[in-house]
Formats: sequence, structure tokens, C-alpha cells
Amino acid sequence: MEIDTSKSANVTSLVKAWQSESLDARRQAAAQLDKLGAWSAVRNCVSIVNCWEKDSELNPQAMPSETFIKESLQQHLESAAINSSDMAPLEQLQEVTVSNQASFLKKHTLLYVGISGRAFRDYNGLYAFDGARLIHLNSPQANKHLSEVLRSEALKLDQIEPIWLADLLSRSLLPLSRMGFSFRGHFVVEPSSDVEQVSAVTKPAVQATEEGGWNVHFWSQFWWGGCTARTPLLFKHTVVISPEYEITFEPPDPDTKSSG
Repeated sequence: MEIDTSKSANVTSLVKAWQSESLDARRQAAAQLDKLGAWSAVRNCVSIVNCWEKDSELNPQAMPSETFIKESLQQHLESAAINSSDMAPLEQLQEVTVSNQASFLKKHTLLYVGISGRAFRDYNGLYAFDGARLIHLNSPQANKHLSEVLRSEALKLDQIEPIWLADLLSRSLLPLSRMGFSFRGHFVVEPSSDVEQVSAVTKPAVQATEEGGWNVHFWSQFWWGGCTARTPLLFKHTVVISPEYEITFEPPDPDTKSSG
């Protein structure tokens, strides 16, 4: 079979642009790779950070019981004034799945809670347990709730392994959503050790500020989810954390065509 060298060279050029500093250039490269049917060319350019499989000093807090979790969720539902007669929360809360999540936190246990039924999708996701209550880290008040957790921990964030901190920030502030059997959303990434190619992508990093706060820098790869093969997009993030652990962060819109 004759190889189309012009197409191959074009794909190589687009893969380089896909990893550039300019978000506009990355968007345009992804769109062109889609048209060429070559989205898989970027597959090994970056490595997805998976802290769940890394060793960590797991916090000493015990996991909450299933009964406690269900009672806490019921209180959340009632406080949000959900119409229980329409959505039968007591019945559906019998189907709650819980998994413990590895973490660097010392005073909180991280756990993922899944509730069956579309009516409860806003209550799925990542929670922190401080020994007395559940704190939802994927709620509309994610910034506030995560600030509360970090303030309680009172850790020097520049002394935490940056990958772990970026992973927690991403899972709290950029939660994944399910699209059929796949996920849609952001995955923290770092440069791939298998590819010797110029890339703007850098490893997660934490910089202490003169004011006593921290700037956390990391990159993510956005997967579109669903069954359609579409080139993922790379995004660069900076999360600003004040000395009082207040969080300032503007999530990117993958569907927006503006530069960033």
C-alpha cells in the first residue's frame, strides 16, 4: 500500500500544534485532526495522571457507615427542598454505591458516592468526610467547600506533591460526567516520557506567593465522551489559593471558540 507522505507530514505538524502554548492553535489542530480522521495520533503525546494507583499516606479517618451516608444524603435532599413524592428519595437511596479514594489529606477521608436515578445526579460525586459530616466537593459550591476542607487541614500546599494537589483540585472543580459507557471531562496530564517532541505541557507545579498563598499550575486533557471519536483538547489551568485557603478559579468552556 502506498503511503500518503503529505498527509503524514500534515498530521505530524498538527500533532505539534496540538501541544502548543496557544489555545487557539490547539483548538484548530484538534479540528483538523478530526477532519483527517487522525485523532488517535495524539494518544501517546501526554500521560494521564492517576493518583488512585499511586502510594499515599492514607488519612486515619474511618470510612462513614452506609447508614450514616444515606442519612446525610437524605438531609441534603430535604434541605434542598426536593419533592420527595415525585422522586421517592427514601426508596432510591437504597441503591447507593461508595468507594474510598486515596488522598494526602490528614483530617478528611475522600469518598465517591453514586446514587441510582437521574433525579439525584446533582448529589453524585466526590465527598470529604471529617468524622462528623459529609462535605460535597462536586456541588455548585465546590470552591467554598474545598476551601473549607483545606482550611481545616491547614497544610503548606507547596510541601504537598503537586500531582496529588492538582488531582484533588481537578476532581473537585472539574468533575467528570458520564456519557454512556465513557467519561466526559478533564483528566490531569503531564508530558509523556515516551514521546520526544516539543510540547507546552508541563508537570503539575505549586508556587508559593509572597502573600503566603499558592498558585497551582497544571494541564488537563478534555475528553468529549460518548461514542464519537473526537480529538481531545489540552487546557492549561492556574488555581489561585489565598493564605486563608480561598480558591479563585475560572473553569474553561471546551465548546467556546475564544482563545485562552
